[in-house]
This record gives sequence, C-alpha cells and structure tokens, in this order.
Amino acid sequence: MLCPNCASELDGDRCDNCGFTLKIPAGGVVPKMEDFAPPVRPPPGPGMGFADYPAQGFISRRDDTPMSIGGFIGMILIAMVPIAGFALLIFWTCSKKVNVNRRNWAAAMLIILAVIFVFTLGAAIVWIMNFGPINFSFR
Repeated sequence: MLCPNCASELDGDRCDNCGFTLKIPAGGVVPKMEDFAPPVRPPPGPGMGFADYPAQGFISRRDDTPMSIGGFIGMILIAMVPIAGFALLIFWTCSKKVNVNRRNWAAAMLIILAVIFVFTLGAAIVWIMNFGPINFSFR
C-alpha cells in the first residue's frame, strides 16, 4: 500500500520515508487514497528559506519565452511603419502582458528614437543659427 502523504511504499501502518502514521478505523477497513486530504507542506526548517519551496498554485502572467528570429524581424518591420510602428512601440513598452523580450526591445527602440530626435533637432538649430533658414525654392 502507498503512503497518502508522500506516495512511497508503507511498511505496516507507518511510512519510513515521511513518518506518516496510517490510522486504520476500528472496523479494520483500510481507507482509500481519495479519503485523504492533499498533503500539507511542512514549514521551513533550519537553513531552508522561502525560495527553497516552489510556489503552489502561482501562475505567472509574465511571458518569458524566448522570441524567435522571425519574431524579431517582424517587430523591426512593423516598427518601420511611420505612425503605427511608433504607436506599437509605445504599446509594447507599456503593456505588462507582452513578452518581456518584446517589451525591453521596444523600450530600447524608443530610447534610441528619442536620442536621434534630440540630435536631429540640435543639428537643425545649429544649421539655422549658422546658415539661416533652409530655402527650398529652386528659382
């Protein structure tokens, strides 16, 4: 018979593995596995911290799966679309349900775009201060 606590083989009415004692009713009928509650995890002992126990019933909402090369190529192509690409970069950066790799890449792209914008604006100001406004007439 198997121990209802750790599922190892019972030696009589006591489990040698976890110390569980099987209480057989006075009638002598051995209870089924379904009659027992699920095993309770013991409290941490000395030298055992919270991280030593896996979280039970915890579902992570963060998507940490690695992205494929095709996924990155698709993101780059979508980011090239003038207005929609910029809007998607902002959405990917702000959304918590998006893959963490996509979110970090979008944040990096927004930072790079901001730096390019500042340098371009600075170059335009320097140009206008030195050479005057740009005249596009061809006459």
